[in-house]
Amino acid sequence: MREFFLSGAIVTFFATSLSWLPAHAGTVTYTYDDLDRLQQVVTKNEHLLDYDYDEMGNRQKLTSVNMGSIATPSLNAIPSADTDFVVYFDGSGSTCFEDGVEKTCDFYLDYGGAGTVVGGNGIDVWVYEYNSPGTYTATLTVSFYDGTGTLIADSQTVAVAPLTVQKPIPTIDFMTSVNASEVTLTAAMPADIVTATIYWGDRANSQSLAPLNDFSNGITHIYSRGGRSYNIRIEAVLNIDSNENTVDYTYLDDGDLVVSIP
Repeated sequence: MREFFLSGAIVTFFATSLSWLPAHAGTVTYTYDDLDRLQQVVTKNEHLLDYDYDEMGNRQKLTSVNMGSIATPSLNAIPSADTDFVVYFDGSGSTCFEDGVEKTCDFYLDYGGAGTVVGGNGIDVWVYEYNSPGTYTATLTVSFYDGTGTLIADSQTVAVAPLTVQKPIPTIDFMTSVNASEVTLTAAMPADIVTATIYWGDRANSQSLAPLNDFSNGITHIYSRGGRSYNIRIEAVLNIDSNENTVDYTYLDDGDLVVSIP
């Protein structure tokens, strides 16, 4: 349905005839100047769009002003890349307006899963640690009371999947001592390395079932051939969150894992 008010140069359309308008927009009013150029568009309870023209009649500026009471949530969710199950939530881009005047928003974030707040400012930024991995739906609601005491509120939901971050491989300082053809290998091994296999570089290997103790005391090997250098490789089994991961240490990680036998 359309209504035309020709004498006042105002044309009003019902929102149902304009697919780009939100369903709650009500009526839209278009105002034209004496040259029949679009000057203003007013969407009920939404926005006022004000158009300016240059001397040649080209549209050069559009000013948009919020009309009525509007709460607009904006939520970003970024999983941490270095801490298990932690997500950074940022709602600081949210806005609340009443007739073009910015109001202070109240924020409420439903994280969508059990966990603990571990950071943020407690207002519009939150750092949240979920109790377990999974995909969660977080919902941010922003609201304020307008001049009539009416609560104006809107919500936004985002799906977030906190990461299970692999812990960094521990750095181990290996030390080797050479006595004729005998080499002794020592290191301060982390407690979460549960087993280790030493490949001496001459097709021989030694296995340690108690790396913390064995490497502290020193593990020895006697080479049968001298006059050359050997590259030692250590294959360690690292227990991370009850999941075993195999880690290799070579001379590229520690130059002491190259030994020269006279």
